[in-house]
Amino acid sequence: MSPIDEGRTLICALLALAYSLQLVQVWLLPVPSSFSTWSLLTKGRRVVQPGLEAPSGLRLLLLGVVAGGALFGALVPLLVCLIPALYPATLPLSATGPWSLAMAGLLVLFGNGLSLWAVLTLRARAAFDASGETEVLITTGIFRLVRHPVLVGLGAIYLGFLLLLPSVVVALGFVLFVINARFRMAYEEACLVQRFGAGYRNYAAKVGRLGPKLHP
Repeated sequence: MSPIDEGRTLICALLALAYSLQLVQVWLLPVPSSFSTWSLLTKGRRVVQPGLEAPSGLRLLLLGVVAGGALFGALVPLLVCLIPALYPATLPLSATGPWSLAMAGLLVLFGNGLSLWAVLTLRARAAFDASGETEVLITTGIFRLVRHPVLVGLGAIYLGFLLLLPSVVVALGFVLFVINARFRMAYEEACLVQRFGAGYRNYAAKVGRLGPKLHP
């Protein structure tokens, strides 16, 4: 019996909440970005900095495969919720216990809250040019504490999905998400250094990539 069968109502409710909140942010609170994987795949852009150029050719194809695999892994819990018979195909690792369920709920709420805070800050403070790049370096709101709050939030949500459906398929999707996120962060930071120079370097020296820096 799958964990979806055992706690179907609660698990599916958590999944519905997570997906709904993300859809609200994407469709109702859109924020332009030339750093997204979709933007790279459809528009492309090069950074004049050794080792951090926007991918092209085979590298771009591999990036698309990695991003697509991460997205598929994030959708697997929803598919299993809708069609429980698919559960064995996910290669389950363990059952979902009450503590895992509670932690998953906290991660889903935390991740959505963090990404929503970041989106609202960007919409209120940022000014974007025609290419979707910010003309203002945002260092207020959640950006005072972490440089990449949206990716941190999405990572927390993904971890919540993995706790809801501990399986090889979802775990592999999470690994692909991390790979894609690491590239995104490096590429975005190279673009921001190119655009804002010392201003961004000083900001990065004070604020951590994934969380607050502990200063002496």
